[in-house]
Amino acid sequence: MARRKADPGIDFSLNDLAVAAGLSKRVTQFLADNAAFEGLTQMQKLNVAAAVGGVSAANISPLLAMKLIKIVIRLETNANEIPSGFKFIGRNLPQDKIKTLIDADEYYIHRLLMECPEIYTQGVGRRGDFVVEIVNGELVFTGSKDLTSISNFDCQSREMHFSGWITNIERGSEPDFIHMANKFNLNDLCDDETGKFDPILAEHEQSMQLCRANAVSRLTLNLSLAVRNGFDRLHAFRFGERDIA
Repeated sequence: MARRKADPGIDFSLNDLAVAAGLSKRVTQFLADNAAFEGLTQMQKLNVAAAVGGVSAANISPLLAMKLIKIVIRLETNANEIPSGFKFIGRNLPQDKIKTLIDADEYYIHRLLMECPEIYTQGVGRRGDFVVEIVNGELVFTGSKDLTSISNFDCQSREMHFSGWITNIERGSEPDFIHMANKFNLNDLCDDETGKFDPILAEHEQSMQLCRANAVSRLTLNLSLAVRNGFDRLHAFRFGERDIA
């Protein structure tokens, strides 16, 4: 892919999204044709592309990766995107740089971080990263890096908790991701005051956690790191070098 001569900022072409995802332009076009980026802002498109690329790197089909990412974003995050951690890392930037970042998009925060390797290390997971875990190729759990206790589950917890199922994984079928919200009305089952789930859901969670504890296989996907890696790839594509000062 030819590098652009100038930085177009947060105007991301299909080629940019392909670079961020680490996928071919043809595959990225296929995702776009299947509404991967429909209704999203430019920054959300970049976020989704990078996350989908990270999941696809685990030998999961891009289409299933897209479905998983979009449903997880809608039902498991509060920001309509996978948390990248850039704003948190950006707090360590020098004060003169921080002053320029008020209400800045993460694209520009990342650009400044790339000038400061002592603050931002590429390709490294961080505590609190948003993680998806696929157990036995079917059960999907979400949570935060390094917070993997399976006891005392409640709906305010940041532990790994059960989120849903990957279905139709048989050969020749089109896999899909079904979120547990399709089976349970979570608003009715969670006590707003105590943050505790109804015993029915708590029992189901305990059953799923038992499956997780006795899993034959676990596939861990650090989606926050996938997003950061995608930003890094796009930066290298647009600028060629880390230090752009």
